[in-house]
Amino acid sequence: MTYKTIYDAFLPNTSAIPPNIFILGGMAVGLAMLIMWLYYQKPELRKLTLTLAGSMGLAILVLLLAETVLPVPNSEPSARFNNVKIVVTEGPVTDFKSATVGGRKVEEFRVNGILFQYNPADLSNPGYKRVSGDTGPIKEGIAVRIHYYHDDNRNQNIILRLEIAQTPNPKLSD
Repeated sequence: MTYKTIYDAFLPNTSAIPPNIFILGGMAVGLAMLIMWLYYQKPELRKLTLTLAGSMGLAILVLLLAETVLPVPNSEPSARFNNVKIVVTEGPVTDFKSATVGGRKVEEFRVNGILFQYNPADLSNPGYKRVSGDTGPIKEGIAVRIHYYHDDNRNQNIILRLEIAQTPNPKLSD
């Protein structure tokens, strides 16, 4: 059987934008607004605000360059899962449920009796957590292969790789 990989925590983060760039960008905008306010509201502080603006602009530029150039410690995806026992299960999805609990979407299903549940708001979950409901790749009865580990602290199975079985295309006959 052929599988299509839907999610793989072992692949490096291929995002073109480093996640911390948004934090630094927000800080830069806030600082620029503060400096503009000081410059126009306090004429006696104009020289100080120009010096502050130049210094902070240079510091933000250096941080942005460092963020994009320097490697992050333990950024190797497989290093995050060195101390866990990874298990693989294959089979049809059963007991699929997608619901909203407390304003948050939650999804759960079973494969070979093993429960998987997740929600996108759970930032501490390093695995698959994209809730898709009835329109997503996970549906009742579809064949999947899941690489996961059981997190004892959370009492939850964490999906590290999710693969969906590909149905063969029917051959066209004349």
